[in-house]
Amino acid sequence: HIGDHQLKQQQRSSLAADKIPFVFKSLEDAVGKESPHFAVGKELTVADLVLYNLIHWFKTGKLEGIPTDIAQGCDKLCRIYETVAKNDRVMQWYGQHMR
Repeated sequence: HIGDHQLKQQQRSSLAADKIPFVFKSLEDAVGKESPHFAVGKELTVADLVLYNLIHWFKTGKLEGIPTDIAQGCDKLCRIYETVAKNDRVMQWYGQHMR
């Protein structure tokens, strides 16, 4: 009988090895068609914020068993993440609302 913690670790291992990289590769192929700094179009959109939040969630290390650098190698996704992270207005909003 596998304990809940062991089962969770096995599932996260599978996610980290296969499923998350597959999703990131699919996203990597889909974004940045018009600009290398934004997911869609040539300016910041909700899509960029969603990608930022997704990658940031992994970077926090809150998901035991999922590497914090799981997005490494997805250059476009990481570039979009950095673009959002450098946006003063977005970071000001996060500072006020995401404590």
